[in-house]
Amino acid sequence: MYFNSLRTLTLVIVITVFLSCDAPRKNPLDPNNPNRTLLTISGIVQTISIPYIPVSNARILWQNGQVSSISNEDGIFIIETVQKRDDWLYIEKNGFFHDSVYISWSDKKDIEIIFFLNSLPVPEGLNVYSSVLNRYPNLQNEQLFMDVHIIDRDDDIDSVFVSNSYNNFYAHLLYNPSTQKYEKSVSVIDLNIIQLEEVLGHPFEFAVTDKFDHHLEIGQLNLVRVIREEIFFQSPSGNDTSSVRPTFVWQKYTPGFQHTYMLEIYTADITPQLVWQKDNISQHVTEYTINQDLSPGEYFWVIWAIDEFRNRVRSKPASFRVLL
Repeated sequence: MYFNSLRTLTLVIVITVFLSCDAPRKNPLDPNNPNRTLLTISGIVQTISIPYIPVSNARILWQNGQVSSISNEDGIFIIETVQKRDDWLYIEKNGFFHDSVYISWSDKKDIEIIFFLNSLPVPEGLNVYSSVLNRYPNLQNEQLFMDVHIIDRDDDIDSVFVSNSYNNFYAHLLYNPSTQKYEKSVSVIDLNIIQLEEVLGHPFEFAVTDKFDHHLEIGQLNLVRVIREEIFFQSPSGNDTSSVRPTFVWQKYTPGFQHTYMLEIYTADITPQLVWQKDNISQHVTEYTINQDLSPGEYFWVIWAIDEFRNRVRSKPASFRVLL
């Protein structure tokens, strides 16, 4: 029995030594076979932003999509038994910019790749709306406002811009930290038109570029309406004397569409300062009493009508004063 055990142990040692020696490797799947023709491309897919996060279910395409792989929950992928031919390796994943890398084999049989995917910026609300200010004696100052809030996980937005092919308009939107939106206001001169109505039905197209020169169209929007019908104030006006909590009265406004009012009070200075504001006042209301005391001084107030698309029109200013 001892002899049989010794013989078995000796056989195991011989087989182990044989397998570990530099014997010829003829199995085409053996990675140590110098003559094997079956190759591998492997790697990992992760986010470009730090901390790096594995990206699962990314599709990796080779040889014009004839061979493909899907990254697992750890972002790992492998493509096996590929032909030794230099070509592009592509990667696709919803919510990210597509990427690619050129594979040059040279004398290699295995290639490892790390893909850093850049997430797509996601717009949360595009706005294009008109604003008409009525001035004395019968002037109207009109502007177009545009804004968009964008979520970008990688925080690598370089610029946001808007264009309109109808009038060859192109402009960059500026980031406003207080609203966390990219914004722009333009005049009819900036738009190369005479009146805002000219761009009704002609879409404004929004796009983003990032720091890696990726370009993405994020949406388009039409200007829906220009409101020109004037709202007429009643009191106080003409520098009337008022209490510290005035009640403002205006004529009923019936433009033919749903709207709300916004009431504003400014100091009557060379550079007027906004001292009070109230928005979302019902369209069925024609008077409003403010909820704070005004200091003695001279003021003016205006009333806005704003539709559901944010288009708006402002009354002429009405002056009043608060005495000691």
